[in-house]
Amino acid sequence: MKTAFEGDAPSFSRFMTSLHRECEDKPLVVLSRDATLNEFSDDDEKIWDVTLKSPLSKTALWLGINVALDICVNGAN
Repeated sequence: MKTAFEGDAPSFSRFMTSLHRECEDKPLVVLSRDATLNEFSDDDEKIWDVTLKSPLSKTALWLGINVALDICVNGAN
């Protein structure tokens, strides 16, 4: 099964940059088969806040949602 951005990293990057610009105050969570590990980051350099590696474990999903909720409540950083 192909994803919408499979093999098209520049389009994905442009999409995420636009989404980040429009939703700057909301946490962005990305689920990707290409991710090498789960990342729960508050790094200002990143366009999105949480990267979840697919296939997804229940623990990673729970942690990702908790990070996103924390950002909603307390803000980034």
